[in-house]
Amino acid sequence: MAEGPFPKTAKEAIPYLTWGSVIFTFLFVFVDKLVDGSYGQALFALIAGLGVTAVALHSKTWLERTSPNWP
Repeated sequence: MAEGPFPKTAKEAIPYLTWGSVIFTFLFVFVDKLVDGSYGQALFALIAGLGVTAVALHSKTWLERTSPNWP
């Protein structure tokens, strides 16, 4: 069986779906701009997508470090 925090209810799945949709959108725009030939915009979309991915992966840790009462 796979390891990981799997949501058990729809309410628990909402953050995963939201972050996944935002990251997918950035990477989709990256491919779209790359095919279109707008390399500057493609690079910006890739960097922004990687930044959003980092925030999604580390936001809980950052919030816990800021204030243990937040999450």
